[in-house]
Amino acid sequence: MLYLFAPILVQVLLVIHIVRQSRNQLWLLPVIFLPVAGSIAYIVVEILPDLLGNRQVRAAEARAVETVNPKKALRAAEAQLEVADTAANRAQLAEALAGLALWPQAHEAYERALAAAPGTDSRLTFKAAGAAFEAGRFARARELLGELQPFSNARDEDERLYLEGRVAEALGEHEVALRLYAEVAARVPGDEVRCRWAALLLTLGRRGEARSVLREVHERAAILPKAILNQHRAMYRWADEQLAALDAG
Repeated sequence: MLYLFAPILVQVLLVIHIVRQSRNQLWLLPVIFLPVAGSIAYIVVEILPDLLGNRQVRAAEARAVETVNPKKALRAAEAQLEVADTAANRAQLAEALAGLALWPQAHEAYERALAAAPGTDSRLTFKAAGAAFEAGRFARARELLGELQPFSNARDEDERLYLEGRVAEALGEHEVALRLYAEVAARVPGDEVRCRWAALLLTLGRRGEARSVLREVHERAAILPKAILNQHRAMYRWADEQLAALDAG
């Protein structure tokens, strides 16, 4: 009889994990209402990468995310907001819009969620800053980041510092951006930060420093699993092309 209750137990444990680990609250919908597909997707996207110490396992993530239809999440969030206009439901709507890369709409939804519950959720403020940045509202992103204290979770803190670096770059504060990229790149998995760091160095004409960073990207790529390389093919191709041009010049 135990096996009959196992799926329910898994759902309960995953819901507890989502809440306690401050993960994306939209995961509650698929985990509760799509118990098999939603639970598998959450485990693959959120839990397995942490266990492996590498959140860049994007090949598995892409397949899992396809299981959770983002438009379905948007419709569900809109329906929830119609039932109750709360800060939590506004935040869910913002998450769904961000999942579809509808950044101006997501930014507006996050702002309304913050207005409904100001200063109550640092993760919500951080996500609002990210949406503001993606929507091109860099000054507002800076303002929101300024409201945050450092996160106790190392991964969350690195994400905050990386976003601060991107905002600084967008505002023309290049030395600040370079410092933050260098700090974060030493800790986070993957090479997105290094490539952005190298791109800014190239923009500033600092070819020797850019070559050093791109050389590290090239060496790291040589030992990465093929699935990760395929998922980030365009980024690694760009890095190799830039490195080749620098070596030739």
